[in-house]
Amino acid sequence: MEKDAAKWFAGYKGEQSIDYPLTFLPSNKFYIRHGLRLFDGSHYFQIDTLILSWDFFLILEVKISPEH
Repeated sequence: MEKDAAKWFAGYKGEQSIDYPLTFLPSNKFYIRHGLRLFDGSHYFQIDTLILSWDFFLILEVKISPEH
């Protein structure tokens, strides 16, 4: 249970750590969504951060070491 909690916390801290740098992206060129839960027709899946622009879609899955 401690390992699961450490993994969850590392994921949470990773997601939080990416929020600040993303504020530098111009909001008129990038659309940013956090914590998406989507359905593919048979299963649900989660995306930490999705960055959309006219040129690309970028999925971010950020984790940091539990030691941090």
